[in-house]
Amino acid sequence: METPLEALEVERRFADWLNGIVSPLNDEQVQKMLRCEHGGISETLADLYADTKNEKYLRISEDILSEAILDSLKEEKDVLPGKHCNTNIPKLIGLSRIYELTGDTSDRKAAEFFWNTVVRHHSYVTGGNGNEEYFGPEDKLRNRLGEGTTETCNVYNMLKLSEHLFEWDASARVADFYEELSLITSFLLRIRNQEMSPTIFHLTWAGIKIFRIRSLLPAVSVLDGKPLKVWQNIYYHNDNELFIFQFIAQNLTGRKKKLW
Repeated sequence: METPLEALEVERRFADWLNGIVSPLNDEQVQKMLRCEHGGISETLADLYADTKNEKYLRISEDILSEAILDSLKEEKDVLPGKHCNTNIPKLIGLSRIYELTGDTSDRKAAEFFWNTVVRHHSYVTGGNGNEEYFGPEDKLRNRLGEGTTETCNVYNMLKLSEHLFEWDASARVADFYEELSLITSFLLRIRNQEMSPTIFHLTWAGIKIFRIRSLLPAVSVLDGKPLKVWQNIYYHNDNELFIFQFIAQNLTGRKKKLW
């Protein structure tokens, strides 16, 4: 098993390899490359900068931000209809992490606008979003129901984005949304405990679409990690306050700064 330092070295070398590919490209070439789904690369590189304090990794993280989407969101324009959901949610997670490291308020503005737009105008009553993996027209959901509704990858990444927003402003609305999605996660956890241990890709309105597969696909890795969200983030605290983020049966033990 790798030690944390060995794992960090692997991550650093991979980032250096990526830098060798991206650095020679001009901005137009980079943006063309970013048209496809590229996951949480920007977030990972921002975290690597936080771990190493090497400015190179922050620069790469910012260089591979998708301008076509993020610039519009910074101007509070809903450009999501027709866009692939889980290509874009991780972009805002990465932007949120960059905000936390640089303090650029335009990044936070984009992340908050995106979250509010998805939650208020593109989400079903369960809190999930997307049909056949894509956002549709704003506030028009009843005709977009089927076997491909509410991909669970989207749910997982909206949970991640919600964590960032709550840490900034301890919003009850964000907590309520997170808890709502956690109820779905609890249901998925019970399904996963079945003997066959299936992987659920879509939580549809006509049932659930289940894959019994063994794969290294990123989507499967996300789905395998999603049930763990049930047990995360039950409490938050700062120096003066304790926040109950989810109402889940549990016991709080230990003491920290005499908050409880």
